[in-house]
Amino acid sequence: MKLFVRNCNEKEYQAFLKTIPSEYNFNNLSFFNIRKIFQFYDYKYDQAFLKFRFDIFRNWFKFNFRYSFSLTNKLDRILTLLKIKDHLTSYEEEFVLHAFSVMFAKERNLKKLLVPFNLQNNEYVYFKYKLVSVKIGNSNFNNGEIFISNKNITFYLDEKNFFTFNLNLLDNFEFNSKEIKFWNKETTVTFSSIDNYVVYVSLLRIKRIFYA
Repeated sequence: MKLFVRNCNEKEYQAFLKTIPSEYNFNNLSFFNIRKIFQFYDYKYDQAFLKFRFDIFRNWFKFNFRYSFSLTNKLDRILTLLKIKDHLTSYEEEFVLHAFSVMFAKERNLKKLLVPFNLQNNEYVYFKYKLVSVKIGNSNFNNGEIFISNKNITFYLDEKNFFTFNLNLLDNFEFNSKEIKFWNKETTVTFSSIDNYVVYVSLLRIKRIFYA
């Protein structure tokens, strides 16, 4: 499924575009004059006007978006200015939430979290995520929590079953949308969470801060 794409009758859309002055063409429109496009709304071109607004957003998204605090905030503002928030699909809404979750993991102030297990000396947990599944060696486990500290990543299943790995010994990482994998001389661990990219960003942030 393509993000931020809307379809309508092509002839109707081309007829609508002819009513738009060239300076308001979605390829030329700037962030600062988006509001002005609403002067061209005509109820008989309702679906074409919706597609036009999505084309404006998709064009901006294609050339400007990246995971930075300012541009993530701008994403939300443009959606609001174009009045297309209420027209997003569940998949598009999930992407927007994902973008903000990534930025939260990248930019938020690190806060020490309480955990249900004993920590090492001078160890502090900063991230906690839902664990969907984890494979440690040949053993598989489902459901639990992921804790990332300044020293370790811990997979917590219950008070008697949790597995801790020293981040300083984990130099090999692989990531994709379905899972995260790391390994050392002793074992290989493959796990997944609700949003693997957010967890991966958090791991990289901790390693950059404490192990750079």
